[in-house]
Parts: sequence; C-alpha cells; structure tokens
Amino acid sequence: MNRNKVLLSKSGFTLIEMLIVVAIACLIVPLSFLTFSQLSDEQTMEDFVEQCQDTLNNAQMTALADSSPVTVTFDNSRHLVLVDKNTVTFDSFSFDDKRMVVEKATHDLNLVILRNGHFQKPGSLFFILGHIKYKLVILLGQGRFYFEKQ
Repeated sequence: MNRNKVLLSKSGFTLIEMLIVVAIACLIVPLSFLTFSQLSDEQTMEDFVEQCQDTLNNAQMTALADSSPVTVTFDNSRHLVLVDKNTVTFDSFSFDDKRMVVEKATHDLNLVILRNGHFQKPGSLFFILGHIKYKLVILLGQGRFYFEKQ
C-alpha cells in the first residue's frame, strides 16, 4: 500500500512546465552564439592586426638589411598580404576570415618601405571585419606606424 502512495504522489513536472523551460532555453541559446561570434570576430581581427604589425616590422628590417625597397600589398580579391622585394614575393599570409576587407583611407593598398626603413609616403588604411574596424596610421619619417581601434 505504501508503494501505491509513492506512485500517486504529485512530485514531478507537468508537460506545460517542461515546455516553458524548453522555450526559455531556445531563446537563450541563440543569444550566447551571437556573443560567441562577436568575440570570435574580435579575436580574429586582433590576430590579423598583430600579424600585420609583425609583417611590417619584418619588412622594414629586410629593407634595412638588404638596402633595397620592400613593398607590402594588401590584396582583397585573393585575401592575401604579400611582401615583395625586387618584384619577388618573399613573404605572404592570408586573411583568416574571408569577410575581412582592407580599405583605402588616405593611402593606397601598396605600402612601399624604402631602403632606410621609412615608408615612402604617410597615410592610413582601414581593416574591417563586420562591425569591427581598425585603422593603420603610417607616419612621416623614421618608419613609424601604429594601429588604432575605431
């Protein structure tokens, strides 16, 4: 008899309670994916900017060491960054995300580093991935440049 009382007790969840919990979970899960996607885009952009910074520094060192100009080209159509010396590509890397775009601001997409390590001309470029935007600023003289988040 005790066993029947346990089976008939009102402990447990009703179908409507379970449906409410599932509906709330279905609303929360997509929000977490959006946040994760945004964080992933930010990390991708930070990695790309760091890689560009390293590439520009290496290109400057190569120009100084070999005493010849080096060209860094941002190719949006092939999603590549190419580093050329005397029209021969000696370094390159691809954009991690095909949605990434490099846009001209006051400088074209070819950066020429002179044999003394200075840039041929000052200006700026924009790196855009979704709503995340960085600006590369090239200063006049002494080969100085920096990136800033917009």
